[in-house]
Amino acid sequence: MPHRKAVLFLVFLASFTTVYSSVAFFALSKAPSQAFIGFGIFSSNGSLSNYYQNSGAPNVTIGQTLNWNLQIANRVGRIQMAEIVVRMGNLTTIPPTETGPSNAPDIEESIVAVPNIENSTVNFEWKIIAVSHPGRLTYLTLEINGKQVKPPVGAVSGQGFRFMFELWTLEEVSGSFQYGYPGDNGRVGNWLMLWFNSGS
Repeated sequence: MPHRKAVLFLVFLASFTTVYSSVAFFALSKAPSQAFIGFGIFSSNGSLSNYYQNSGAPNVTIGQTLNWNLQIANRVGRIQMAEIVVRMGNLTTIPPTETGPSNAPDIEESIVAVPNIENSTVNFEWKIIAVSHPGRLTYLTLEINGKQVKPPVGAVSGQGFRFMFELWTLEEVSGSFQYGYPGDNGRVGNWLMLWFNSGS
């Protein structure tokens, strides 16, 4: 009988030790991290607001220079080649989604290498240099990072223009840039949008 009690005690002790060790391992283990690429737009003062420098109103006049910084944070576990595609739309433009880009006209592209666990910044300096009004629509001539651009997008009374910033990354197998970034369960769309009005 004492022998049987000793065996039961040892079995109980072994079971308890196994359960306790498992609980301790999972409690103290680091949660698995999910691969992602963060994407943000910072105003000239380094904040995620006050993009238009006039009490937050998105009215932009001819010659007013706006300087934004597009920041990419790489957490995919390796260096990543990224491309920011800038599109321009209006109130009726279909925006990008989780699975695909917008079909709005592409007006600017920037490519940058983003080291793992680091951030890279792309400058986006722009201004309206001319406005035309054929019919009811207003069309803009822009200067973006020193280059003149005439987007084929009009807006009624100059209201409701929007920039769409899409993140594309280099897909290693095809050797081409693809919309979004490589997530744990396939590619993940990543995009930002800012509205503005032509104040002239």
